[in-house]
Amino acid sequence: MGWIILCILVLTGTAIWPLGRWAMKDSGEPAVVGFWVSLTVAVMCGIGTALAGDWRGAPAGVWVAGGLMSVAYAVGFWICVMRALQIGPAGPTATINNLAMAAGVLYGLLVLTPGRATIWTWAGLVAVCAALVLLGLGKPSANGVQRTTGARWMRLVAIGGAFSCLSFVIQAHVGTLYPVHKYVFGLAAFGTAAVLLFPVMLRDRSRFARRRECVGGVALGLVNGAGLPLAMVAIRQLGAEVVLPVTVATPILLVLVIGRVFYKEHLSTAAWIGCVLGAIAVAALAYGGA
Repeated sequence: MGWIILCILVLTGTAIWPLGRWAMKDSGEPAVVGFWVSLTVAVMCGIGTALAGDWRGAPAGVWVAGGLMSVAYAVGFWICVMRALQIGPAGPTATINNLAMAAGVLYGLLVLTPGRATIWTWAGLVAVCAALVLLGLGKPSANGVQRTTGARWMRLVAIGGAFSCLSFVIQAHVGTLYPVHKYVFGLAAFGTAAVLLFPVMLRDRSRFARRRECVGGVALGLVNGAGLPLAMVAIRQLGAEVVLPVTVATPILLVLVIGRVFYKEHLSTAAWIGCVLGAIAVAALAYGGA
């Protein structure tokens, strides 16, 4: 069952890319999209909590983890990382954010389930990190515009990268220790994230009427809301050392391959090597997890 769930997560992770790209085009505001995503996921998790009743007996650690996750998601991802993508080079920004996945994996291997990893797991983790770096180097700039790093970009990616590390650690923590309370965790995390982003919406009331950001954010929220509880179950069954790298790297590989095959997009040599290395890494992680 865990492997079936993992395949579903890869598909939902792949769907997020075109949805996010559409929602953010024409200078879309990240915080506005993030608000609608957070609100949608919070509503879905609230319904799940009411139906499953997993709020009963939920330990304080779940609520604390949700609160920390909300800051990491709202501030770290939507305000820092997404803004860094708009003003700086896409490849390095995405790479730093994606490599934060290693923090969650190491936390799971060294703290939550010590002694669980095999040599294949470690080899797969190293390979997937190398693949993400190569894919970042081979990622084209948005609209063909070459952007350079600067002091503001460096501050944003440093803060966003640190929060991304925290986000992956929390996902590993909750998925391993509290998977039964997955809906409560999602409600606490994304409900609070929506509250954190709400003041941004109030600064300009016209942001509530922006159709693309609203529709795109709700669509992303529906995908994320469906994937979050599945991710918690998959982490419990397969381990963060398998779920996090596979769900981060594989959608990127699929999007690049789909773009090359169906849209004739150009892939650099680094990107091709990254695709091959990423496929090998995923196979090593799957073998180690099995």
